[in-house]
Amino acid sequence: MAVLLVMAATTVSGEISTETPSVEPSSKAWWNNQGKIQVLSLSVQQRMNMEKHLIFYLTQNRKMIKEQEIAMGMLDNALAEANALAATAAGDEAAEIARDAIGRQVSMTSNVVSILEDEQLATLLENYPGLLAQFWKKTSSQHLLKPALGGGSPREMQQRPVSIDTASVMQSSSGLYTVSYRPSDSKAIPLSSIHTWELQVTTAGDMPVEGARVRFGATMPEHGHGMNTRPEIRPSEKRGTYLVEGINFHMPGWWVVSVGITGNQGPELVRFNVVVGEDMPLQNSQTQE
Repeated sequence: MAVLLVMAATTVSGEISTETPSVEPSSKAWWNNQGKIQVLSLSVQQRMNMEKHLIFYLTQNRKMIKEQEIAMGMLDNALAEANALAATAAGDEAAEIARDAIGRQVSMTSNVVSILEDEQLATLLENYPGLLAQFWKKTSSQHLLKPALGGGSPREMQQRPVSIDTASVMQSSSGLYTVSYRPSDSKAIPLSSIHTWELQVTTAGDMPVEGARVRFGATMPEHGHGMNTRPEIRPSEKRGTYLVEGINFHMPGWWVVSVGITGNQGPELVRFNVVVGEDMPLQNSQTQE
């Protein structure tokens, strides 16, 4: 592994991205260990540059983890619906995110190594032969790889809660977006009838979110299956509004609808509880997920 990283360091630029913040070394990374600082004669500037590469990588990695969660949620829905086409597309997306994560890790690690002078690198390999391999494992994105390669657990059925929040307006998991829905043809959600939803997406500042990538899926937790249709999504003429066409809740009961939003603010997931075929009106109260 060390040889691989040394080779990569000769081909990847050690320049710092202009997007990285100016920071003082503060992490528990190996370059901030006092013993290694002395043995390798690391300068403050070297440590700061290494820290910037690490912070930039971790920031990007958090975004990829959110994207991965959305992709795996869509894959879960597709598998529940026995929709091979949708499952293949979602699986390909999850795998691509995992490959991108590995590429970013290689780039970050190589950039960190390239900051060292030749003599420092030789000293590191001689005195700490397993250090780079340990650093690789600690910053690894293997949590992204496992589900993308089929390591997820089978779907488990869930018992319906005594009280269900069926609000039609919800904030995303981190509060970046507010999403609301309404059936376009009626006030109630129809049972066993193909229909369309209108999704309104806004930022936390109540600005319409245009040009977002929107994904949609629904499952019945009590039964462990999804819909028998594959809805299509397109933007409407209204700003920040998207039409989800081809929705069909073919069984009465509790459904959980997952909406993935990827806009300029980043990727987020919103979930709605929907009760179909029972006399429950839509609730418009906004609730933090």
